Amino acid sequence: MKKRKLILTLVIAFTVIFFATACGQKDLIEDERTITMGLLSGPTGMGAAKLMDEGVNLGENAKLEFNLYAAPDQISADIINGTLDIAALPTNLAAVLYNKTDGEVLLGAVNTLGTLYVISKEDAKIESVEDLAGKTIYSSGQGATPEYILRYILENNGIDPDNDVNIRFFQEHAEAASQFAQDLENVVVLPEPFVTSTLIKMDGIETVLDLTIEWEKATQGKSLPMGCIVVSKEFASTYPEALSYILEKYEESIEYVTQNPAQAATLIVQQGILPQEEIAENAIDGSNIVYISAQEAKDSLESYYDVLFKFNPGSIGGEMPDDEFYYSK
Repeated sequence: MKKRKLILTLVIAFTVIFFATACGQKDLIEDERTITMGLLSGPTGMGAAKLMDEGVNLGENAKLEFNLYAAPDQISADIINGTLDIAALPTNLAAVLYNKTDGEVLLGAVNTLGTLYVISKEDAKIESVEDLAGKTIYSSGQGATPEYILRYILENNGIDPDNDVNIRFFQEHAEAASQFAQDLENVVVLPEPFVTSTLIKMDGIETVLDLTIEWEKATQGKSLPMGCIVVSKEFASTYPEALSYILEKYEESIEYVTQNPAQAATLIVQQGILPQEEIAENAIDGSNIVYISAQEAKDSLESYYDVLFKFNPGSIGGEMPDDEFYYSK
């Protein structure tokens, strides 16, 4: 009799556990649907390496796929045509897309702060922005955010970008680095991971200025939000629980990448985000990979957009994004 009672008790217990577990595994998306997330090679995509490796369980009929892109114009085209539901891209491009699509693209979170650095030879004695006066500055990004950031920082340190320094722009980061290698009396502005690869290739050089820190000084403590996650308004409104879960897992992925650079570097290379583990591992710290919700980052984003707008309204799509641009759960 006691044995029968014990068996009955165990059956009931297992039944309760089974149904409790089943209830906990409710499909976040019941429709048969593939959610597509676009990522750029480099710092903007690095934080997703763990997420790409593990995937996300959205439900029996739904799945999350990843597309990797080499250039921002490629990823923006697929956002506009509806191929992508979620994407990691530059914050200024997010504003452009919001304006271009009449509000159909929302900023979900900031995923990358500033990645720009000034490199010089080791004995150049450059300790502040003021020490750049009289120098030739090699850089890429003319007519884009790297130029506007550099000019803003120079101006806020009393340096006229057109008269006190000689800024020479190149089409590619590698070209700017190559020119600097032939002229070590001057300096070069590079983003990660090109900073890391240049430091590995060349002896006798060092990073002398972090433009993210210089930006914070110039803006009274505002951060430099250069990369972000955007989501389609349709996806955000149709599947809010699924989006929250994806963003939660993405934040966990970023935490893993920043706290485990060696292991993360392996994943970054496996996923095709960067080609070499040594560069990936050493570039993680300088890439300023973060997760800051849109609402938390709003003040810094508005400050950043205001600077870009004053240099070139077209750099953010012609007008400042309104409050609806910033996704809120």
